[in-house]
Amino acid sequence: MGKLLKSEAFDDFLLREGTVRTFMDFVYSGEFHGDYFDSGERDGLAAERYACWRDVKENVLGVIRGKHTPLLIQLSFLAGSELKKSIAGDNEKGEFSLSLGFTYKNGSASIVTGVYRSTFSLDKELDRKWDAGVESFLAKNDINYEEMV
Repeated sequence: MGKLLKSEAFDDFLLREGTVRTFMDFVYSGEFHGDYFDSGERDGLAAERYACWRDVKENVLGVIRGKHTPLLIQLSFLAGSELKKSIAGDNEKGEFSLSLGFTYKNGSASIVTGVYRSTFSLDKELDRKWDAGVESFLAKNDINYEEMV
């Protein structure tokens, strides 16, 4: 939880959606609304469809601060365009996304990876590369995990 909320480890991931349950549910749509900003501010922003976690996490921290532990935190992250390219290379055809689902409930956390394609494919090479990339990311950031198959 500390790495997710208080470090820069996940900052480059895009928040697709999320829910934080405390005394009520706080629901986040990570869809980015560039028209909120004036043209000068918009020039320095990434051209992604979803907001970066670095820009959202302070808001989430504000929701969960206090003496009670949240009942639930569910966050759905996507890899940004640079990470997608480094994982998939130039071989992947069609639209695809690389997801990282994070759930915290009853004192334990879980992460689930996923690959979503716009076209059907039996090829699981991208799935294996994404899983290996996430494993490497977790190890690099000193995040302990137990793999469940």
